[in-house]
Amino acid sequence: MILDYSYSEPPHEPAAEKLNIAVDFDGTFTANTALFCQLVGSMLKYGADVRIVTFRFSTGNNSDIINWGERLNVPVIFTEGKQKEAFCEEIGWKPNIWIDDDPRFIPVVSDLESVARGCRVNGEK
Repeated sequence: MILDYSYSEPPHEPAAEKLNIAVDFDGTFTANTALFCQLVGSMLKYGADVRIVTFRFSTGNNSDIINWGERLNVPVIFTEGKQKEAFCEEIGWKPNIWIDDDPRFIPVVSDLESVARGCRVNGEK
């Protein structure tokens, strides 16, 4: 079943650039599926390229996430336990907006190292 988004307002002005929006599934989309269905529908209506990006492996029982991807008509990207940004770049898709309840799984390792170094320099634990 594909959801109908015809009830939302038409776009008022086009975006300056195509928005690539990555939406995490576990703990983000699943926190309130009704809300995220509305959000994803609005994003699609405004021309965004929306994809579900998960840290999950593609093996195993993923029927829940696959079913939601089909219902929303958006691709599901399984990063196979790899950092999400690096994996998406490897497959040729670069999100410019990330929606994730645990952003530690997004940046490439070199960015994480840089942030950690900055925290240590500033005396953070």
